[in-house]
Amino acid sequence: MFKPLFSFYSLIVIFKLLISNASATTYHFANSGSDLNAGTTSSAPWQTIDKLNTIAILPGDSILFLSANIFHGQINVLNGGIENDIIYYGTYGGVDPAIISGAQQVLNWTIYSGNIYQAELTSQATHLFANDKQMTIARYPNSDYLFHQEGIGNTGFVDTSLIQPDGYWNGAMVRMRTSNRRWEFVPVNQFSGDSILFSGFTNNAIPWGFGYYFDNLLSILDTANEWYYDTISNKIFFNAPENVDPNTLTVEVSAHDFGMLLQNGSSYINIDNLVLEKQKGTGIYSNASCTFISIQNCNIRMQGETGIGSDGGCNSCAFVDNKFNDINGIALSLYNSPSCEISNNEFKRIGLISGYGSASVNNLMAIELSASDSMTINKNTVDSIGGCGIFLGVSNSLISENLISNCLLNISDFGSIFLFGLGGNTCHLQHNFILHTIGSLSATSYSTPLIAVGIYADVNSTGNTLEDNTIAYATNGILFSGGSSFNSLGRNVIYGCTTSQLEFVEGSSEGSTLNNIVVGNTFYALHEDADIVKITTPFQSINLAFLDSNYYFNPYDFYAFHVQLIDSYLSTNSYYTLSQWQEKYGQDLSSKATFFFRNRYIIDSVLSDNLVLNGTFANNYDGWSNAQPDNIMLLLDNSTPLDFGCMKLLITDDNAEGGAVYYNSIPLDYSAYYEIGFSCYSVKTGNINLVQIDPVNYSVEDFDRFFPFYNFRQDYQTVFQYNHSAPSSRFYFNLYSADSVVWLDNILLRAVDVSYEYPTHKSRLFINTTADVVTISLGDSIFFDLNENQVTSQITLPPYSSQILIFDSSIISGTPSYQEITASSSIIIYPTIIKKGGIFYLVTSAELNKECTVEIYDLYGKNIETNKFKNIFPSSGLQLPSSMIPGIYFIVVTIGNKSHTTKMVVTD
Repeated sequence: MFKPLFSFYSLIVIFKLLISNASATTYHFANSGSDLNAGTTSSAPWQTIDKLNTIAILPGDSILFLSANIFHGQINVLNGGIENDIIYYGTYGGVDPAIISGAQQVLNWTIYSGNIYQAELTSQATHLFANDKQMTIARYPNSDYLFHQEGIGNTGFVDTSLIQPDGYWNGAMVRMRTSNRRWEFVPVNQFSGDSILFSGFTNNAIPWGFGYYFDNLLSILDTANEWYYDTISNKIFFNAPENVDPNTLTVEVSAHDFGMLLQNGSSYINIDNLVLEKQKGTGIYSNASCTFISIQNCNIRMQGETGIGSDGGCNSCAFVDNKFNDINGIALSLYNSPSCEISNNEFKRIGLISGYGSASVNNLMAIELSASDSMTINKNTVDSIGGCGIFLGVSNSLISENLISNCLLNISDFGSIFLFGLGGNTCHLQHNFILHTIGSLSATSYSTPLIAVGIYADVNSTGNTLEDNTIAYATNGILFSGGSSFNSLGRNVIYGCTTSQLEFVEGSSEGSTLNNIVVGNTFYALHEDADIVKITTPFQSINLAFLDSNYYFNPYDFYAFHVQLIDSYLSTNSYYTLSQWQEKYGQDLSSKATFFFRNRYIIDSVLSDNLVLNGTFANNYDGWSNAQPDNIMLLLDNSTPLDFGCMKLLITDDNAEGGAVYYNSIPLDYSAYYEIGFSCYSVKTGNINLVQIDPVNYSVEDFDRFFPFYNFRQDYQTVFQYNHSAPSSRFYFNLYSADSVVWLDNILLRAVDVSYEYPTHKSRLFINTTADVVTISLGDSIFFDLNENQVTSQITLPPYSSQILIFDSSIISGTPSYQEITASSSIIIYPTIIKKGGIFYLVTSAELNKECTVEIYDLYGKNIETNKFKNIFPSSGLQLPSSMIPGIYFIVVTIGNKSHTTKMVVTD
């Protein structure tokens, strides 16, 4: 059972404050105070945390810090309160919170060499900040990564590009990606020849071809924003931002491990309205099992490893209305912490520096929960995270109404929400919004797959309920790994995921994944290469889930299901339309499939004649050849539902992969666009795989699509871009139907000029992330819902809900159809990584010397700014608002009825 006990926990804390022991003492601290004062009144406060650490704090006491004052040091909490007499830590004398800083200021900088300055520093420096911005430990290379060729177990690697003298890298830190989902760091013990050996070992064996960088050597300090601390000379070296004199900046280093260290199982403590910043390790840390800790209205920021952590366990604790920002490792990490509430918190910019943070197995996460149960994770905002948004190694817990976006910015093969199979069981996930799960393949080998999942149910995740969640713009919307069973999916909306909207992976033993229920969901893909539902299994039997009453939509493809059968040597892919799936498996009898189809490219003009010289088969089938003469006959036929002469293919055996025919090699131009089309008809249902092959090495090039055929005529047309340099290509029609007859006609291939039509403009996702009913105006646009009902004027969304509407430009009044400006009419926007308040430039060709509109949108589609120009030829500059929040934005330049969109990253 779920135990959301703490929706009222803060009220309980306030009540206990009111009835606390009348003999309790309130201690006051201010920068203007003195440790010789009495400390028990605001008129005679103490001054330092050192003084606080000498006091025996008793149940019912309060420790108050003056508003907006900064207190340096570590608060050692040696004991807690009791049930009716909690201990309170907070702010007095104003609204702005007091600041508990783990930093020490560095002064008296002198020139060391060039733009590098030096200063005396007796304490070990872990991180350095200049004007509250974290600087970079001196690293090589300054950006991007080196790539090794071979790992030496988990003790080192070989990189033949290292040409420095032996011993050069000794003592450096090497920070490396050791798997798709993990970065690790370890000191270098020995460098000899082309081999690096670690001082210690990594958790993962070093995979070949992955990336890394060195840091923490003075010899590689060579650019602005870098620093190095020499433990032997006790000197720190710094090349300040823009090469300025660091004496003109506020320069600080992390000097204290913790902001508050809770020891001895201290319990019944309320921490309220404080800032904890710049600690080496963790802002607030409990090293032993504690209970009834409440942390609220706090800002935990600029932490070396963790914002709040409890390895010893935290029972019945509440974390409410806090802000976690700019933390290198994990914002909130709890182990063995049942019955906790995590609500209304903000997590932003967590784990964004690859290779920093914690050396533990999990890192770069907003919320990490392990070995716990009966938790409530509710109404949190999670944005810009290097790894997982929420890692759930918990059971019997409620995860609801969270807004999670831009996760997995530094790793892959994880989820914005990740259900850990050894602990992620019987959880209820509802009304969550998971947007833009990005994924990163930086510092990986070329063969590493990008796996960035909205909700990832790990191996053996069992009994979880996923209801009314909205997931958009991931690689995989929802992924169930092998052994995930007895899970239920209902009324979820999965939209615009690039690999699959829903995926099941069978385990190593047949039947290990079973009894999942998928009913009443909307799965909506936006690309011809995106699967709606994918099932990966090594077994012929497919009985992983019961599916019905779902919407399976992809306007750019025809198939609802992709079954990948994997054995030891190869994989076999089978595709099923909804009707084919229903016929073969008897599932989804009340589900609905796409009722319309589109191309992402709109043909503006035709640039060539048909390159298939015999595509209508008026008199013969010259130019066509049979790739498998033993099981297919190629004939000419004039009596079919097609147009006069056509090519008849007779499949003569029981092999489901019936056979193939191909046309003579055709020369294609690099980067050119081609329209391809054909008509087909059969006496039964099957699939055609039309694939483009390099006739020299027989590798698949740019076009590989499946098309269904039926016992009625089908006419297909699409567009693709040729991006290879082979002198010619050959097009194969592979037929997938045993013992059947298929007719082909009107085969077309010709060069075209195109505009790009954004799928998200034509199939629109409307979301309401609030607790209120929201009405959205549709203007004079005409839409359709997924039941083919016309929708006009406005839509009303219930709280925490979403809806997809189909927008058809052919029936729109007064609304332009936006198209991509093609390469022949190009616009260049630079730079694409820019500081807020900075200027970016637009450069265009002469034919676009006309009035245009430049719009800036955030990731949620909110318009940030709109500017109109009479013309932008040959170039124009535009300054970003200085108030912009750092993040990912889209710059949309519209000229007439055409538009060009560029992604831009805005930084501090």
